[in-house]
Amino acid sequence: MSTRRLPMLLAGLLLVLSQPHQLAADTLLLASGGRFEGEWLNRHQVPRTSYVVKTENGRVELTVDQVERVVGDSEAEQRYLRLLPQMPHSADGHWKMADWCRKRALSTLRTFHLRKVLTFDPDHAQARRGLGYAHSKEGHWIETREWMANQGYLYHSGKWKTPQQAQLENARREVELAEKEWIRRVKKWRSWIGGRRQDEAVKLFQEITDADAAVALADALSRDSNVDMRVVYVRLLGQLESPVGTRALIDAALGDKSETVRDECLKELQNDGASYAVGAFVRALSSADNTMVNRAAVALGRLQAPIATLPLIQALITEHKVTLRSGSGINPVFGRGPGGTAGGLSVGGGKPRVVRQKVHNPAVLTSLLLLSDGANFQFDQVRWKSWYVDRRRPPQVNLRRESG
Repeated sequence: MSTRRLPMLLAGLLLVLSQPHQLAADTLLLASGGRFEGEWLNRHQVPRTSYVVKTENGRVELTVDQVERVVGDSEAEQRYLRLLPQMPHSADGHWKMADWCRKRALSTLRTFHLRKVLTFDPDHAQARRGLGYAHSKEGHWIETREWMANQGYLYHSGKWKTPQQAQLENARREVELAEKEWIRRVKKWRSWIGGRRQDEAVKLFQEITDADAAVALADALSRDSNVDMRVVYVRLLGQLESPVGTRALIDAALGDKSETVRDECLKELQNDGASYAVGAFVRALSSADNTMVNRAAVALGRLQAPIATLPLIQALITEHKVTLRSGSGINPVFGRGPGGTAGGLSVGGGKPRVVRQKVHNPAVLTSLLLLSDGANFQFDQVRWKSWYVDRRRPPQVNLRRESG
């Protein structure tokens, strides 16, 4: 269509939009390019085998191949139906209507008109690209799907991927489904504990050997308020030899409120996962929470990891934020100051304030002594570091020959 005809077409379209229209209940766009209006009677048919439409003259049944699209009741689609009669049945007319649909997110209708463009102009470059075509090496138009398939790609979960990527995603999806199923089972079996099906639940728990159950057991370990049940979860996780289970045991060894549970976690970590756990506990020595520092030190002592020696030396005395509450009177200050001097008294009063306080960590010292082969410098970090350097210094060798 020439640019001179476009204002006339737009004027016509505006005229159509300004006038009231009596629209049929449903509009079916036909593959032939026409349309059919009436009441769509079998809209809920699954699978779709035909379209049965009621008109003023009776019922008409159309095959699936005859119908390209059924237009719905959205405002944009209703505007589309008012504009459609004014559209020239040509390559240019269908192209402009396709662009109109694109701007209003009517993707299916846009595709319909792009295909109609190609019936008039098979080499219409913009329509071809809009439909996902690209030029092949031979200069022919080829659909993106075909080109990608020729390159060995698969269309998987809405994206083009290599067969290896698709295989990995399928495997990951299967694992996710298995993990969700284990979460359901563990919750159900846990609800039987304390009831008439307790013996059955105990037996089912004891039979768990699937590593996919680790996520469910880790979740139960973090949520269950019963100490005995948490111990059960810990022992089961230790048997599964799963990275997820190892991470859960580390978290519980640091964060569980029960010393019994924390001790069971360390027992299991000593049997498996110790190398990974050591790194996690060394990092926890730098925690802002002094409780975490000491629990990590206990764990490192139990795991007997020489690599933790220097980090333990550095964690003998740590600094933490402490909130001093408001109040009157003289309050004792617990702990020791620099050099091991005893704490003193503080005078209360005023608003709460946050101060940084150095803390001596007995659990760190205890674990350090387990790794020191008898050395003991208490909380003197300078002497500990000198000792550590001396131990790592290579022995000196006298290369001079003795005179005969």
